[in-house]
Amino acid sequence: MSLRQEVQPQQTVDGAILKPILTPTEDVASPQEARPKQHRGPLLYFALAGIVGATLAIPLIVPQSMEVKDDPNPIGYLLILFSFPVGGLIYRLRSRRWPIDGTVRHRQGMACFATLLLPITIALMTGMRAQGFHMTILSGLVSLVLIAGILVSGRRRGRNKA
Repeated sequence: MSLRQEVQPQQTVDGAILKPILTPTEDVASPQEARPKQHRGPLLYFALAGIVGATLAIPLIVPQSMEVKDDPNPIGYLLILFSFPVGGLIYRLRSRRWPIDGTVRHRQGMACFATLLLPITIALMTGMRAQGFHMTILSGLVSLVLIAGILVSGRRRGRNKA
């Protein structure tokens, strides 16, 4: 059964042949192509886990009363940092049935290099005896935690092969 109506070409006065546009028949529906699923990358899971970790850490970070002037609990900050590898693990669990993408290791290496580039550059520019050296060390620690989240996320990606 044909999906298009059969239409005969017509000849004009000057002898040219016009081929009309074929239209689909009304009784037969054209088959729809299956659209591939759109999958989100691990960055969304890092961000969502970071937001959830920050929300859970609020009672630990915010001082209980302003009169006592308590210092924030450092466990709250560690909870936020811990949430990035947890986001990578959640992505790894969600993507366990997806195909392995061969280009992921290269992109993960570039992302890890870019993540470490900022603290290394700051440390080289300010020197080891700089006033903000402790902030440089903390930014390096945050970069290492992000790198752990990137590497834990695995090599599976829901990409189109087309």
